[in-house]
Amino acid sequence: MRHIQENWEEFLNEDYSKIESMIDRLGDNTVSIDSSGGELTIFFTDANGQIAQGGKVNGMLTIHPVKPDEYKPPQPRDAGSDLAGAGDEVTGCNGSWVVSYAAAEKGFGPLLYDVAIEVTSGTTSLNKGGYKGLTPDRTNLSRDAFGVWRKYLEIRPDVKKVQLDDLDNTLTPGDEDNCDPDSATVYPPFRSTLSLKTDKDKEDYNQEFAQNLRNSAVMQVYIKPSKQTPALNKLIRLGKLFINGRKVG
Repeated sequence: MRHIQENWEEFLNEDYSKIESMIDRLGDNTVSIDSSGGELTIFFTDANGQIAQGGKVNGMLTIHPVKPDEYKPPQPRDAGSDLAGAGDEVTGCNGSWVVSYAAAEKGFGPLLYDVAIEVTSGTTSLNKGGYKGLTPDRTNLSRDAFGVWRKYLEIRPDVKKVQLDDLDNTLTPGDEDNCDPDSATVYPPFRSTLSLKTDKDKEDYNQEFAQNLRNSAVMQVYIKPSKQTPALNKLIRLGKLFINGRKVG
């Protein structure tokens, strides 16, 4: 993920109430969601749903359904199995959406994440492909973005977490939850591989690896429970949500 140009500190110490306050402080600005080429882009716009040049609220988050290069390609299901179906295919990362781009400023960025999680948590006109939930960028995650995901893991009980596995099936034998751990291993609870000076260090790192996967904010899919979309509901109620250029509500 590209560097996120935002001061996140306020969000890192709060729960959903901070997201509500961001909506209250939007002023004349709105939130727009555009779908194009299989991706969703969530961004701040003016009162007419247009990108405001030089506006006080700026930011954009782009997400995509998980791609094959973000998980180990699974083996096809046995054609004779009762689980197999016409065109049935197992995907990795628990079939989630993945963040591909984020840029925001002036304290409103976390609102984009909440909207993205809500949009991807249910079957809507924007999410018809059976993908569910949102997971962090798999290969290039900024430190600021990691801090945001860590707080989703630690202080957001309203957001469900679904465990992911690495590409070697360290946690589970199945492939559906396999997801590239590169971004995870850069941040706590993982130790930097540069600190592994001795054979004992390397042994400890390997022994801790499975537990670190379980405790990593990056090795999760984040999902809002069914029909619990408070951010979207409030934006609609205030007339501040546009989807593909049309105001909702």
